[in-house]
Amino acid sequence: MSGSSRVLTFPAGETVLAEPLRIEPDMLVTGQGKSTVLRWGGPGPGLIFGSETGNMYGAWVRDLTLACGVLVQQMTQNCGMSNVWFCNPVGDGLTVRGVGERMVFRDCVAFGCGGDGVVIDPPAGIGNNGLLFDHCNMQANRGAGVRLNAESRAELAHTIFRDCTIQGNGVPLEGDLNSDGQVDIADLAEALRRGDPALAQTVTRRMGMVSTVPADMVIVGNVRGTRLNGTWLEPTLTGVAVDAAHSGSAEPTIIVEGATVISFARRAAVRMTRGRLRVDELILTGQTQPMQVGQAKLDGAGAGVRRL
Repeated sequence: MSGSSRVLTFPAGETVLAEPLRIEPDMLVTGQGKSTVLRWGGPGPGLIFGSETGNMYGAWVRDLTLACGVLVQQMTQNCGMSNVWFCNPVGDGLTVRGVGERMVFRDCVAFGCGGDGVVIDPPAGIGNNGLLFDHCNMQANRGAGVRLNAESRAELAHTIFRDCTIQGNGVPLEGDLNSDGQVDIADLAEALRRGDPALAQTVTRRMGMVSTVPADMVIVGNVRGTRLNGTWLEPTLTGVAVDAAHSGSAEPTIIVEGATVISFARRAAVRMTRGRLRVDELILTGQTQPMQVGQAKLDGAGAGVRRL
């Protein structure tokens, strides 16, 4: 590690942190690309961006892999991360929990995390708005690819996912032979059809289990104006799931535009029972099921949806 107190440069290879790395205002942390790996074996996040008090400005993290949890406590429009891999094997990859606006995440990847890939979870009574994820990838995480959570009177508005790829998140259930997110009699019939007694025994043991990861993108609470622009979702079960039960009087809103694609969703491309869905351009491919919208309001959904 070399450089001044405001610039930290890490070499290629693995660096084990002796304590969590704290990103302060006007600070640049950089590596040599994906081959620069920062690892933290202690409890909690290994990289903490900002503090719970004070002002945050001019801070940037780029060109490295973080094999640990990452916590963003504070953000502004002149802070960001670029070409960063979030690969926390024991929990969530990137967690944005602070107050602020317009922070940028560009060319970042949340891959193979033990929890969710990206979690945006503002504290009670506080909110953030205008976070931009540009050309990012959330893939092969044990939990959801992206979780937007604004319960407890928090507010999360105008999060933008532009040209992102969110796919293959959520661990398949053992015994779920038809990949529908549950183990039931249909799976037992398939095991018997294959003539595999051990597989049939596994299905019987797991009978009744249901996946705890409802979608590649999960939206809970007072989340308004989430925008999917030119983004590709290839989910295990559902593309986007909106839980309106915790939104109070707020009306969750989603805007889908810019040739966003949802492919091979086994349950639904979009599932929301309440709120507003505006579809300017959505392409459904493969075996994608239709949208399940319940009492949600649809703006232009018929004209904006195409099947290929």
